[in-house]
Amino acid sequence: MSYILLNGHFVKQTGDVFGQDTRLWQFGEGLFESIRVFNGRSPLLDLHAARLSRSSKILGWAISPAWNERFWNQQIDKLCEKNQWTNARVKLIVYRQGAGTYLPENVFFNWILFGQELHSDEFELNPVGLRTMEFSRLPKPAEYLSLLKITSAMRYIQAAQFAFQNRVDEVLITNQFDRICEASSSNLFIVQGDSLITPALSEYCLDGVMRRAIISLAEMHGIECFESSVFKNDVYYADELFVTNAVKGIQWIGSYEDCNFELGKLTKKFHKWLNELLQE
Repeated sequence: MSYILLNGHFVKQTGDVFGQDTRLWQFGEGLFESIRVFNGRSPLLDLHAARLSRSSKILGWAISPAWNERFWNQQIDKLCEKNQWTNARVKLIVYRQGAGTYLPENVFFNWILFGQELHSDEFELNPVGLRTMEFSRLPKPAEYLSLLKITSAMRYIQAAQFAFQNRVDEVLITNQFDRICEASSSNLFIVQGDSLITPALSEYCLDGVMRRAIISLAEMHGIECFESSVFKNDVYYADELFVTNAVKGIQWIGSYEDCNFELGKLTKKFHKWLNELLQE
């Protein structure tokens, strides 16, 4: 049986962690980060910690200033050592204490850290391109919550079910302006020639950790990366398409609706550069 960390204390992962009055359970009032661990290291932890801090400020949460990158690195090390994990997927949830109705009763926060062992020590590129299609039933609204990694995930659950029902691997989600803003569990990148295009944050896509990492890699290697609006025709006329998240890294898209794509050279380069970060 594996262990979880609850406010720094080990608890056996039995499923009996939350009471019925917990605000996370009742209202989904939480932020979360999904973090990859490679050979005992979390190479993108600085981006995760920065997003957690940034998101907390947006929500008006006064979380402890001690909950910084160094603190989370120590906690992840403790969890992996206790469970004897070398490579893992770890999930961190920060949530408000206490009960109450929609109006919280206090300003204090808990955190929980848990995960599962993985066996790969690098990001793996999918051998077969993802099959994708559009999902426009629940457009993302133009509001700040659309940018945050919150525990209320009904839109993404509906998108994943839609993908399953339509026998595709992933769907591309539209925003309220009827433009493509992201995928159900990832950010989207379009390759046109030797340049990248990704939906801007002003399109209300998720402010993804891997999105920021790819943009930084593009700058580092002299690749133009445009953050802009993405219209549906932009997807059809792409040379390559890939999606990104902090757990899987880069996954290339083989088809969108009735349009097919190849695994291209720029997608391969970014995958190579991303794995080189793990060695630093």
